[in-house]
Amino acid sequence: MVFKDKKESFYIGFKDNFPLDKPIIFLETYNQFGFIPHIDPDGYVCYAHDEGLVLDFKNPKGIIEDSIELATSTLMDGISGKNTDDFFNEFDNYLLSNKYTKRGLSSFVEISEDVKMIGVFELKGKTLLCESMSKLKRYNLKGLLDYNNETINKLTPFIFAHIDTPIKPHEFDKKWYRNEIIDIINSSLSIKNQSKLNQLMLRSNTTNILLHFQAPNLSSCLVGFKIKIKGLRKSSEAVAIDAYYISRIDSSYVSLRGGGFENVNNKKVLLIGCGSVGGFVAHKLVKSGVVNITLVDDDKFSLDNINRHVLGLNSIDKIKTEALKTFLENSATKTKITAINSKVEKAIEDKKIKVKDYDLIISATGNPTINLWLNDLIVNTCNTPLITTWVEPYGIGGHSILINNQKKDGCYRCLMDQKTNHNTAAFYAANQSFIKSLTSCSSVFTPYGVLDAEQSAIGCVKLALSYLLGKENDNPIISWKGDSEAFINNNYNLSKRYNLSNEELYKVRYSYKNKRCETCAKL
Repeated sequence: MVFKDKKESFYIGFKDNFPLDKPIIFLETYNQFGFIPHIDPDGYVCYAHDEGLVLDFKNPKGIIEDSIELATSTLMDGISGKNTDDFFNEFDNYLLSNKYTKRGLSSFVEISEDVKMIGVFELKGKTLLCESMSKLKRYNLKGLLDYNNETINKLTPFIFAHIDTPIKPHEFDKKWYRNEIIDIINSSLSIKNQSKLNQLMLRSNTTNILLHFQAPNLSSCLVGFKIKIKGLRKSSEAVAIDAYYISRIDSSYVSLRGGGFENVNNKKVLLIGCGSVGGFVAHKLVKSGVVNITLVDDDKFSLDNINRHVLGLNSIDKIKTEALKTFLENSATKTKITAINSKVEKAIEDKKIKVKDYDLIISATGNPTINLWLNDLIVNTCNTPLITTWVEPYGIGGHSILINNQKKDGCYRCLMDQKTNHNTAAFYAANQSFIKSLTSCSSVFTPYGVLDAEQSAIGCVKLALSYLLGKENDNPIISWKGDSEAFINNNYNLSKRYNLSNEELYKVRYSYKNKRCETCAKL
């Protein structure tokens, strides 16, 4: 093929499972057209990402033709400069491919606009970056590095600075030089921050700089440099310096990379009830970025719980809150889990918890009496919102109701029929009992499965995130409907509400409010 009056050959290779995987395309000479995006040092052309790619495997000839066309387009975009931003958007990949790049640094550093000192610590052969020793130990080092109070050694620190200008990566066989980094820093930092960086270098006796910038696609990039000479004055001669690839494991990065939400990691949540629904709620909160959770429950985890709980066999006979705390701490890089082994009313009476101290309270007790008591307590004593969540017998559905949001009306008591105490949100008709027992009174339970518990937890956590992210400004009840076959086969009766579609249930999510409710009508 001819590109820009230059002949260039494509080499096409195939994996063993072609046409279920795309062809591999290489250029004969990777740098004939200069340093352009998506061309690796071995000539590999990155013309399409595998994720989300659908191949017409019944038409292998068409796959080959389309692949060549995409590779050609990628090359032409690079030659013309059309995709230059991809250098910045994929900075980390190019940094890793540079043969002079140093590796082996892992960062717990929380990104900010501040110029600040960053400690460097050696633990079990790993080099870790973090603002301080105490902050480093808040991370789950035991889960990450099997840390068991071994000695943590301090090394020469770095200085962190956020810059406004993206850094273009170097060619694969080119070194970095001090003056170019000094130019980038001086052009991207305010005079005040330049002065602060200079002072920190002199005070800490370091020339290690940790730079953060945002790429055009808003991805977050972190790179380290050892500039060798203190201060931000340019060198009189060319000084080659070391560049460091940084593996990020800070909580913000890990949360966002996994679909979590960075701006909820400072929210405090009180979770009451650590049973099947509560266990899934806690786990999904942590995975969503809500890592500051207080757990309240007075029960032990028994073998009876095993099939519909997030905990496993290694938690049998352990206190539920403590077992769940351990499980959650091993589920994320950074958590702050408090376990309180107590009934919630006793914990409040003993002042182990203060409901006003939390951003959100979630009740997953499954106990209507406790739910009503909590409902009235929260509405009458504080401004903290409360979500009550529960699952219905045989998995016919589940519900999550948010109350006390911005002190608006609507609460759990609004759902209760004043004459029968039947929950009007229920998908089952009134005056029925669903309690089952396999042996004796001590083993009674309400029949539903693990998928039902998880489905209710999903609805609860979605509602919690909607509130914590400021997207919900009223008090809805969010319901989901399940299959009623087992319920009906056991000779139980459905309520009229079960006949509503999921779309209709969502439309009437605020319609439950009772203007004569003794708890919230005065709001």
